[in-house]
Amino acid sequence: MRLRGALLGAGNIALKSHAPQWTGHERLRQDVDIVAVADLSPSNLERVRGILPGARTYCRAEELLAREEIDFCDICTPPFTHRILIERAVARGLHVICEKPLAPTIEDAELIAAAIRRAGIVFQPCHQYHHSPQWQAVRGLLSRIGPVYFAEYEVQRTGANAGNANWSPAWRTDPSLAGGGILADHGAHIFYQLHAVMGEPRTVQATVRTLRHHGYKVEDTALVTLDYEDGLANVRLTWAAQRRKIRFRFVGEAGEIVGDDDGLRVHAETTEEIHFDQGMSHDSSHAGWYAPLLTGFVDRVRAKDPGTGALEPPGLTEPPSPRLLSRSLLSRLGPRDQRDVAFDEGRRLAPACRRKHPRPGCGEPRPRSSLELGATLALLELGVPKEQALAFAVCYHLLQVVPIGILGFGLLSRGVSPMGRRFR
Repeated sequence: MRLRGALLGAGNIALKSHAPQWTGHERLRQDVDIVAVADLSPSNLERVRGILPGARTYCRAEELLAREEIDFCDICTPPFTHRILIERAVARGLHVICEKPLAPTIEDAELIAAAIRRAGIVFQPCHQYHHSPQWQAVRGLLSRIGPVYFAEYEVQRTGANAGNANWSPAWRTDPSLAGGGILADHGAHIFYQLHAVMGEPRTVQATVRTLRHHGYKVEDTALVTLDYEDGLANVRLTWAAQRRKIRFRFVGEAGEIVGDDDGLRVHAETTEEIHFDQGMSHDSSHAGWYAPLLTGFVDRVRAKDPGTGALEPPGLTEPPSPRLLSRSLLSRLGPRDQRDVAFDEGRRLAPACRRKHPRPGCGEPRPRSSLELGATLALLELGVPKEQALAFAVCYHLLQVVPIGILGFGLLSRGVSPMGRRFR
């Protein structure tokens, strides 16, 4: 029996990648009917009718879910909508495939996971980079280089991809809609690929900045170091480059794999070079990578196999683990702050803002006390405005420093040095 599905969202990714695969791929065309589409834009609905002429169209996803008899929904809307749409879909027992990044906050991610587990449905995040020819080649060559202990991944882009012109073209640079900048938008792909090779990191350190696109409300550059028990990975992501480019390297005990947009080379007992007709930076839709992702989802739906892998990190929040790298914290701190954020497996968060002009001989920023930091972060997570939380931190700091200053002034006025010696 053919499966009946609905497309929620008919923006760029739906029109260029999802819908063409549902109708154009032979197996998907034989197994699935997309019977309904929802989108806020009449123009988008008009365009999708050209690809799915038999599908009924709705201006609201809620109306579609209430009226249509379907087996699954394919969610192609921005991250801030994902939780409510998934919760409504799984409440009806529908299977779900959903675009990345799945959740703008840890809270949303955990609520999504809980709803999916309760319903026992098949869930699949869109991790289509697993199916790129470059990544398939890497996975096939990893056995030749032995256990990987070091990885590097660099992604250079000239700016954030524009959203659909009929809704909000700049949604990727609005933290309330996207949940973060390039770390969330493209970092998602890199982190689930690293996770497939190296597992879960013990600690993560990240520096995020806005270097070029100062009109963005999110970061345009992120530098991330992941510390695994037996190795390290370094990830550099930017929307502030002068040209599009991707480079990566995996170093193992018996050799290394080095790659870029054009091809990859493996240096082990023997050397091999592989070239690709089309690089990962060729465009942003990568429509062909979706076919194996969608067919795998359909196979799981038919087998009634909910699985568990998609609910484990990094399936829900693609930075290595929801508790290791919290995008909600990063977005609340603000993109223009220069900041380093470190996360360890004990789930402690330690941000430290660097001084613009460090004191001579002071190469490292002064760490905040755990009480000051913990209370400040707790206030942020409880929804206290950033300015009030930072004011608390300043007041707490003054309460520590001022009494010491008063004591020092009193000692000096009595002719006693801070070291306890009297002045002559």
